[in-house]
Amino acid sequence: MPLDVYTKNRRELRKNIVDFKKDRRVALGPYATFYFESYETMLAQVQEMLYIEKGGEEQLKDELAAYNPLVPNGKELTATLPVILVLAALMLLTMTLSDVLNNVATALIAAPVALDIALQLEVNPDPFLMAVAVAASCAFLTPIGHKNNTLIMGPGGYRFGDYWRMGLPLELLVIFTALPMIVFVWPL
Repeated sequence: MPLDVYTKNRRELRKNIVDFKKDRRVALGPYATFYFESYETMLAQVQEMLYIEKGGEEQLKDELAAYNPLVPNGKELTATLPVILVLAALMLLTMTLSDVLNNVATALIAAPVALDIALQLEVNPDPFLMAVAVAASCAFLTPIGHKNNTLIMGPGGYRFGDYWRMGLPLELLVIFTALPMIVFVWPL
């Protein structure tokens, strides 16, 4: 749509797209929301960027290059998600693997996945690889995750469930402290 036509109809178009987007949101608590994008939502964002920045044809090419990957194809779903939540999910998955495999095997499995995720998101892979390194070392939920856990189980009189009681808060503490530090030291 030409910029002059968009400018004349902007108020109504924005109202329509706001109404359209209301049904495309899923809140995950008070701090995170999935926004499911569509051709219509991406078109509205591109038009609004062109209206605000007035970059003309050259800007249009850049905007399309940025937004086209976000437009779902066919029956696909596309949602925007903060990269730090993807990093947290990677850490959680790696920690879960580490509880049933040893830390070296976990790192060997998770590192290529982390690298691929970072490359797909076009962000620095270093924080993703560091998240794997930290999370692979956090086998606190089971006695089989690390040999030291197994060694102290008998002499300490521990049962399988005892590891969960202490290990879960410890793993959450690691995520909440390591994640901000990783992103601070190795920016995305």
